Amino acid sequence: MNPQIKTIINGKVFEYKDAKSLEEILEPFDIVFCHYPYKSVKNTLSLLIRFFQKLRFGPEASMYSHVAIINKEYDRNGRLRTFIYDANPTVDRHTLQEFINRNKITAIEVYRLYINDIRSYNSNIVYAKSAIINNIGKKYDYLSLLFSNLVYMFTGIWIGTKNSNSFFCSEYVAYVYNILTNAEQFKKWWSISPAQLYHKVNEYGMRCVGNFYTTFQK
Repeated sequence: MNPQIKTIINGKVFEYKDAKSLEEILEPFDIVFCHYPYKSVKNTLSLLIRFFQKLRFGPEASMYSHVAIINKEYDRNGRLRTFIYDANPTVDRHTLQEFINRNKITAIEVYRLYINDIRSYNSNIVYAKSAIINNIGKKYDYLSLLFSNLVYMFTGIWIGTKNSNSFFCSEYVAYVYNILTNAEQFKKWWSISPAQLYHKVNEYGMRCVGNFYTTFQK
C-alpha cells in the first residue's frame, strides 16, 4: 500500500516524505515541530501538553507537543548525515528513521532560519552547535514542564530553575537558539513551551520549509 501524496491533519495539508527524502530537505538548525496521534496511548505526556496549550492559547496551539532540532554530522563511515536531536526522555541524537520509529510521529512542520549574511553568525554557530551536541545525556526537565511552565503559562510568573542542567523539548531548542541568535524571543528559553516556541519562531521571522507527514497514522 502506497501512502497518499498529501493528507490533511487538523486542517493543515501535509505532504508525505520518508526519512531518506527528509534527509535531503533538512538543514542544520532547522526546528522540527512534531504532531502525535491522539489515539497513541504511549503519549500521555503529549496529550497533557496539548490539552494545556489548547486551554491557554486556543485550538491551533494544541497541534504540536514536541520539538526537535537538526544537525549535520559525519557518521562512523565518514558520510555526512542528517541527525535530529531532542529531549525525550534525555537529550539524545537519532537518525531521522530512528526518530520517526521511536517517537511514532505522525507529522512535522519544519522552520528554518534564513540569514542574509551568514558571516555575522559565524562565532555564534560554533557555540550553538556545541550546545546541541554537548548536552547529550541530560535528563528531561519534568518539574519545569509540568509545574513551573504551567504556572508561567497562566500567570506570567516563573518559579522554577533557570539553569541548563536538564531540559524539556522546547526548552532545549530555545536554549540553542538563544545562543545562536541572541534574540529577545529566546532570552527566557527556560520557560518556552512547544506552543510558545511555535509563536516565537514566527515572530522572529523564521520561515516554514514545509509540512510533512511520515506515517500512515492520522
